[in-house]
Order: sequence, then C-alpha cells, then structure tokens
Amino acid sequence: MKAMTLDIMISNEIRQFIADHKLKYQDKLPSERELCELFSVQRLTLRAAMKILEEMGIIYVVPKIGYFVAKQRITKNVNSIRLMSEIIKDHVSTYETKLFKFVKIEADKYLCRETNLPLGTKFFEIKCLLIADREPVCMDYCFIPIKLAPKLIKFKSDIENLNTILLNEFHFDFFRTTQRIRVVEAEDSYRDALGITGDAYVALLSGCIYDKQNHVLAFTESYMKYERFSFELF
Repeated sequence: MKAMTLDIMISNEIRQFIADHKLKYQDKLPSERELCELFSVQRLTLRAAMKILEEMGIIYVVPKIGYFVAKQRITKNVNSIRLMSEIIKDHVSTYETKLFKFVKIEADKYLCRETNLPLGTKFFEIKCLLIADREPVCMDYCFIPIKLAPKLIKFKSDIENLNTILLNEFHFDFFRTTQRIRVVEAEDSYRDALGITGDAYVALLSGCIYDKQNHVLAFTESYMKYERFSFELF
C-alpha cells in the first residue's frame, strides 16, 4: 500500500475542492499562491500534488497561465462484462454511436485463436465509433456468433443499444469475461475517425465474453484514446 504522504493528501483535498465548487472542463483553478494559502502548504508540496493530479488526468497545465480542470476520464473496470458503449454512457452527458460496419464474416485464424471457435465460424462483425460529449473516444469492434443471434441485423438502426438488445431480445447471459489491455500504435483504419495525428498510441482492450456454460457470446476490441480512460481491477 502506498504511504499517504503530504502531496497525496493535498491532491485529494484539491480533488474535493474541484467537486465542491462544481468545476468543469476548462475551468481554471486558483493560482499556486492561493492554493498554498488555502491548504497551508509550501509551493514545492503543492506542485507535487498538482503533478499527481495531472498524471491522473484530473487537471492539465497551460504554461505561464495556470491549472485547469481536464475532461473527466471514463473509468473502465477490466472485469466488467458490459460492452464498452454502456460503460461510456455512464460517464458522459451526451453519447452517440456512428456505425461503420455491420457485416457477416467467416472467422479467420486470428478470430478463431481469440475465441477458440472453429475456422469458418460465422460472425457478425460490428464496427462503431463511440462519441462522448461530441468527442470521438473509441473505435469499437464486436464479433458475435451469428447462430446466437441470427436476426441481430434487424436492429442495425438501434446499434447504440446493442448491450440491451443482446440481453433482452436474444437472452444473452453475460457471466464472465477475459480482457487484456495493451498500448498499440494508432492505425490508419481508425486514426482519422478518432482525430488522432502524428505518431500517436491508443489503449487496446480486447477479450471474450462468456455465458455460464462457458460459451463465447462475443469477442470485442476497443481502441481508445488513452487520455480519456482509466482502468480499474477489482
């Protein structure tokens, strides 16, 4: 367990200050002098606390101007068995989905390896851009065995409610998931849609969702702007 040092304590106090004053994205925090007086600490300690908050994505710094509230990060519990679209909805004011692809495919070697299903298994491949508060934040791929939801394509126009459709219309029984996170270089296939420029990287969260009988219900790959997400494991 990490020791509760003074800089960590002050970072927590500043987080509470932001919440108590209902500060929002791009709101400016008081100056370093004012914050030092408010929390009765030296400037060196305050700067260490602000560095913690910056690394957590809670604030950002504009040189020679000051500290500002950053966009709220979307927290993803790695063990959650909900689709990424449902996770994002819980953290933002406005949400929308832009459908890029909804097609039938036969599993290639990669998909077979990831799902442990036979080569040639038929899937629906669904590719969507997930938009949070008018900002594209995630390119999401979902592969669903066609035999489990043969009429899924009928719900194409309501794709942003895919999680609910699978549960209510096709009686999917999400029970457990296996997920892994890694950082990868942003590819051309989603770089423009996410508004990524230069030699940028994204967080890739991928894995399968299973029912109680250990049948694969879906395989997902989510390419996320890592500065907009945080991950928890509990």
